[in-house]
Amino acid sequence: MPLSADMPSIPEDLRMAAEASDAEIEGALSGLIPAPDKPYSPKVLGALAKAITEVAKLMQIDLKPEPYTQPAEALEPEVVRFLAMVDAASKDYGAPLPVALEDIRGDKELMVIAAHLTNLAKDAAFNDFLNMPLPEEGMDEEGMETEVEVKVKPGKGEEMGEEEDFDFASRMKPRR
Repeated sequence: MPLSADMPSIPEDLRMAAEASDAEIEGALSGLIPAPDKPYSPKVLGALAKAITEVAKLMQIDLKPEPYTQPAEALEPEVVRFLAMVDAASKDYGAPLPVALEDIRGDKELMVIAAHLTNLAKDAAFNDFLNMPLPEEGMDEEGMETEVEVKVKPGKGEEMGEEEDFDFASRMKPRR
């Protein structure tokens, strides 16, 4: 496993659920990046792992990249998972990856992505973006309360009359 994280001590059932969820996500992403034209270089894979590690730190995820010693025929599932996560975050930020994940064909594309991730890791505004609190329900992204006003327009042939005050309580008086 080229990327590993220090996991806090959590109950066994939660750890197993997290691992099952990770496996499901990795399975769904497995076909996202096609097989390379030729095996990925260990040097390029190391640079990519280092760049992912730098961005993960901004997300308060402490990854420990293990060195690549030989070429690889495919990216490790956890590398693909982190690339997909960073891809989504960078798109939301407005600085998408320069190469779509499904367009990766070899070392050249991985190096371009690694350079972009390294620049994002140094971008203070990206760091602020990643650590921005999520809006609460009923609040917009600027923290302002959102109001929804619904106006009903009369349909064809219908007229909007004036509202009448109706004293419902007066109708409830007992009859004599």
